[in-house]
Amino acid sequence: MIELEKIEKIYNAGKASETHALKDINLRIEEGDMVAITGPSGSGKSTLLHIIAGIDSPSSGEYRFCGKLVSDMSDKERCRIRNQKIGMIMQDFGLLGNDTVLRNVCLPEVIGGRYNRKFENKAKEILSAVGLPGLEQKKTNQLSGGQRQRVAIARALAMDAKIIIADEPTGALDSENTDSLMDLLLELNRQGITIIIVSHDPKVAMRCPIRYRIEDGRIERTKIY
Repeated sequence: MIELEKIEKIYNAGKASETHALKDINLRIEEGDMVAITGPSGSGKSTLLHIIAGIDSPSSGEYRFCGKLVSDMSDKERCRIRNQKIGMIMQDFGLLGNDTVLRNVCLPEVIGGRYNRKFENKAKEILSAVGLPGLEQKKTNQLSGGQRQRVAIARALAMDAKIIIADEPTGALDSENTDSLMDLLLELNRQGITIIIVSHDPKVAMRCPIRYRIEDGRIERTKIY
């Protein structure tokens, strides 16, 4: 599903501020995998996620998504992958705080001009499935951190995302909400959704069957004990 070969990412190339963020990254993630990517701050974790999500492009190397070179895709094709295939869950939740839970879940469809009553009903069912029944009309800035993360997950599921990419999803959560969120992500993975998590928390990483570590822009698979 996701194949990265000899990926390099250099910012400000040729300048005094040049930064070699990723170095010779080779990574293959299959459909249905659950992967944790760990490493210190500034190691290249978020850069790698942004390339996988199509938000950023590598300086060199090849990235194939479902067998197709991303560099050969049009802007429209890459945008469609981001909007329909990959659900991003950010540390700051990426939600509109003054909007309702339901509108946040439906927002991609509203923006894409595809929103209808059938989709709204689907969104309500998904909110119930992720543990948020009855909160559809509550504003997201009135929710707890754990609840807001579940809204972000519900939005990804409502898009029928086949991949969920989570960047430090538990960073703002206490241990109870962290365990609850990881239980939900593990259940979604059992249903066939590919999960990719970047986390500083070793307890989060240990719950993922596949683990990688990035340091100084280089990646290696870590052993499971």
